[in-house]
Amino acid sequence: MFRVRKDLSLAQKLEIIDNIKLQPLGCSTRCLSEILGIPKSTIARIQLQEQVSREQAHSQVTTRKRKREGKDSDVDEALTQWFTLATSRGVQVSGPILKAKSEDLARKVGNDEFKATEGWLSRWKVKHDIKFKRAHGEKASANSDGADEWKLTKLPQILAKISLEDIYNADETGLYYRATPDGSLCFKHELIAGSKKAMERITVLCCVNVSGTDKKKLLVIGKSKKPRCFQQISLQKLPVEYHSNKNAWMTSAIFIELGQNKMQPMCPNKADSTVL
Repeated sequence: MFRVRKDLSLAQKLEIIDNIKLQPLGCSTRCLSEILGIPKSTIARIQLQEQVSREQAHSQVTTRKRKREGKDSDVDEALTQWFTLATSRGVQVSGPILKAKSEDLARKVGNDEFKATEGWLSRWKVKHDIKFKRAHGEKASANSDGADEWKLTKLPQILAKISLEDIYNADETGLYYRATPDGSLCFKHELIAGSKKAMERITVLCCVNVSGTDKKKLLVIGKSKKPRCFQQISLQKLPVEYHSNKNAWMTSAIFIELGQNKMQPMCPNKADSTVL
C-alpha cells in the first residue's frame, strides 16, 4: 500500500506527532498507520526522533537572525493575545482553530495576503512554547460557581413542586465491551506479560427516577446501524434502545430525540411537570 517514499519536512513531522497524540490512548501503530495514511515504519521513526525534531525546530527559531517585521508580526501578537484569553476561559484550542483564527485576525489588521501554513503555525508554537496536552477530567465543562448558586437557590424551589416519582436522572458512560482485565492472579515468582488493549466501545445511557420506581430501558449507541450479530433479530425487540453513529458517541440529535420521545411522556399524571 505504501510504496512511494516521501521525504517529510520538519513541520510535517511535528504535525504528525501532534496528530498521533490526539488519538485515543493505547492506539496501536497499525491503527495510527491506517488513520494517518503513513507506513508503520515511518510512524515509528518519527516517534523515536520526536525530541530531535523539536530541538531542530527550536534551533531554527532561536538562531534566526532576521526577525519578521510589519503585518506578520501584528498577526503573531494578535493571535498570542487571543490564545491567552481563550485558554484562560477554558476553551480547548486545536491547530486548525489557530490557523483559522490567525487568518481572520490577519484580515482585521489589513494583511489580506497572510496565509497560515503548517510551517508558520509550527514556528509560532515553538516561539511561544506552546505544547499539546491531553485534557483530564471535566473541570472546564461548566461554570461551577454559577451551578452551585443555582443548586442552592433555584433548584430547591423547583423540586418542592415535583414528586420524587417525577424527577429523573440520566447519565452516560463508555463501555469497552472487549476489554480484558489489567492484571491476573499468578504465582508469586511469575511475571504477567501485557497485551494490546481492545479499544472498541459503545456508549450507554442510564435513566431512572429518584424514587427508583421507574427504571428506563438502557440507551445503547454503537457504530453499526445494523450490527451483524443482530441480523436476524429486530432491534425493536432488544431489551435496550439502540442508536448508532460512526463514533458510537452521544450526539445532540440523539439526545433531542430522547427528550422528545422519552422524557416528556415520563410524567403522565402531570402535563406541566418539569424533567431535569
